[in-house]
Amino acid sequence: MDGCLLDTERMYIKAWGMAFQAKGIPITREQLIALGGKGTVHIDNFMREYTHSGEMAKALRASREEFFWGFLDRGEVGLMPYAGEILKYVKSTNLLLGIASSTYTQKASRILMHFDLLHSFDFKVFGDMIENLKPAPDIYNMAVSLSGKTKEECITFEDSATGVMAANACGIDVVYVPGIGERVSEDAAVYREIPSLREGVALLAGLI
Repeated sequence: MDGCLLDTERMYIKAWGMAFQAKGIPITREQLIALGGKGTVHIDNFMREYTHSGEMAKALRASREEFFWGFLDRGEVGLMPYAGEILKYVKSTNLLLGIASSTYTQKASRILMHFDLLHSFDFKVFGDMIENLKPAPDIYNMAVSLSGKTKEECITFEDSATGVMAANACGIDVVYVPGIGERVSEDAAVYREIPSLREGVALLAGLI
């Protein structure tokens, strides 16, 4: 969802920067970008270690959330390029469409409802529905189970190294659409790398 379907990662980074600035704590943009694609647990651990304070970490997250929801409500958060087109294409076929995100259900649902996308998916897996977040395979294992398909019949689109690692650990093919954050390692198993979801439509059409 974040950074692949929705242009939220860029706004999360901006919101984190504003939160740190409001608290008078220095941090570089590079450090914030490195958090792209990481789950809540990883980010919260980083914040506690960076600030040496669990309370400050909580305060920073609360501030970030306030800034982010402001961006969303003001229409400053959008879909990723060609996200609408690929969703429309998939819904025009007999393919099943699922979403597998480390974002927790309440937050993910609110964001997807904002874009009128919540009911676009045949199945949904969010971070609070499983035990271990990406890069563990739990999210994709559940997604495959809910799809009723075999792993060999499934393919996913991921923008982060963490997501690609999760797909690899599950054993499903992954299309890598590089986003904000660290790139996948050279030994990662990637079915195809594409610059945007525009190429994803043709890729799916070819597979069908």
